[in-house]
Amino acid sequence: APQRGAGSPGSAAADMPGTTFAQKIAIGITVLWMVTWVQPSWGLDTSRDATKYGHTVWRNLDGFAAATIGPIAQTSDGYLWLGTPTGLLRFDGIRSVRWSAPPGSALPDERVRALFGSRDGTLWIGTPRGLARWKDGQLSTYPRLKGRTANASEEDANGAIWVGGSGEGKAFLCSVSEGKEDCHGVERNLGGAILALYRDTSGNVWAAGQDKVWNFKSKPTASFSLPNPIGALRTMTGTEDGTLVVGARGTILTIANGEVHAMQLPSWTQGLLFTKALRDRDGGLWISAADFGLLHFHANGVTAFTSSEGLSGDHVLGLFEDREGNVWVSTS
Repeated sequence: APQRGAGSPGSAAADMPGTTFAQKIAIGITVLWMVTWVQPSWGLDTSRDATKYGHTVWRNLDGFAAATIGPIAQTSDGYLWLGTPTGLLRFDGIRSVRWSAPPGSALPDERVRALFGSRDGTLWIGTPRGLARWKDGQLSTYPRLKGRTANASEEDANGAIWVGGSGEGKAFLCSVSEGKEDCHGVERNLGGAILALYRDTSGNVWAAGQDKVWNFKSKPTASFSLPNPIGALRTMTGTEDGTLVVGARGTILTIANGEVHAMQLPSWTQGLLFTKALRDRDGGLWISAADFGLLHFHANGVTAFTSSEGLSGDHVLGLFEDREGNVWVSTS
């Protein structure tokens, strides 16, 4: 397989005629969609909204056009990994290939709910029946998490992987390192499920349930009740100053200085269900809303980016920024 990352020299991103810098990329079920802003420097002009970017489209992911793409991750070899309800895809910037487990091994379930690429090159794969680890051609699973739904993964400052989800109607949160799992659940009163994990700029690991958020690096553990419930997976991100941002039903919530507040939003966002959240490396905030595309928060305000402006679909299933600064969006 070609050892190159999406957007690297030789990839479709670099081969676009007349394009010197691929700034934004997005991906749909039956399309690969790239948004570009041509400029001589590498930093994103945060005064511009997403409608100002050009874009190009790839169609039909090598026979997987019918599969919805949810979580997206990248490993240190440059490959992007795409989670679908029917298995795992590997994408090299030109084509997608269905990944298969080595003989004698298998994922706990082919339905991929969570993906995470850790610093050591490992791909962590969350499914409705457990967690798998793919590294150096070896696939391993974790017996303690067998049968549990893994919804989210994150890496802390010490290299331990945190995994959150649910099992038997109760939430769990596990720290995985050196083949061992340290799990918490009922004793931490985590509710029915962990829906999102996020490490902030200070190294704090946050876990989001449906109506509460916990900070697991504070001593003692701090918890914050949410006035509006979370309605989707991967709904949490943060700003450079450490403010936590959580998408919820009807509002976007912020947590800073021990307080929860509703973000001031334009009137046209009323009633939306906010479903995915991402802060890019340039400080731009991207938050999706069910059947309403993306909201882009930038230096000049908030703008909508929907299928009317060229987004591949209005229902966003995943948001991810790769190591080159490209933002990928999977849609229906």
